[in-house]
Amino acid sequence: MNASATEAGTDLLARGRRGDSLAGVGIIDMHAHLHVGWGVPGDTGADAIVASMDRAGIAKTLITPSAPVSAADQRRENDNVLKALRAYPERLMGYIRLWPTAEPVSHAQAEARIAEGFTGVKILSTLGVPFTHPSYEVFVAVANEQRRPVLFHTWGQEAELSGVRELAARYPEASLLAGHAGSANEEAYIELARDCENVYLELTLSFSPRGLVDRFVAAVGAGKVVWGSDTALFSQAQQLGKVFGACISDQEKMQILSGNANGILGRIRT
Repeated sequence: MNASATEAGTDLLARGRRGDSLAGVGIIDMHAHLHVGWGVPGDTGADAIVASMDRAGIAKTLITPSAPVSAADQRRENDNVLKALRAYPERLMGYIRLWPTAEPVSHAQAEARIAEGFTGVKILSTLGVPFTHPSYEVFVAVANEQRRPVLFHTWGQEAELSGVRELAARYPEASLLAGHAGSANEEAYIELARDCENVYLELTLSFSPRGLVDRFVAAVGAGKVVWGSDTALFSQAQQLGKVFGACISDQEKMQILSGNANGILGRIRT
């Protein structure tokens, strides 16, 4: 971490309480959503996300479609993300969101789709399809070759975490983010991050249990934890509070808010 970033991060809790801008700290939001025309209250498009980033002083945000989609309209939703990335190339990056398909997806097709402008891959567990489904795994294979991040929507279920564990072993060069870590079965997340070098615990939760960040850092180290907000569903400023208020050092907070994300993104090869 460079000296200016360390200096900018000094006493983050006090700065947050004062409402100071954190511009210059280099915070990266690794879990956010773009809503376009899906009835989510308020302005939830790219302009609103960047305005939120400006208010909080967040440098970059990784977005993905959040509305339920089908195979028929997944391209439209991912294309909306690409439009946002082109509108704000210095501020927004994106995950391609996947939908399980009955027809095989070739390696070349997955590679070409990611190459359209996506930084990583987002996979849901809420569709009743395992993370190891062939139409998911082909994208994880490409992410592995290019050392890209893969964000998994998890909620502490054994099948979800075992799927992440299985893919982590097969694709060690991909950075796998267990989203909503600690939502349930906290110890299982800790074991997953301890056992799998390329798995990170991602902090997005609307109701984070008291002391969750402290326990994760004590158990696996700050180097295995990344921050995300789930904006526009949740407030970026509100989600920052769990890290600011954690009983860990400012250096560890900066690692969670910025350093680890920069490391993950800096590994990507195209």
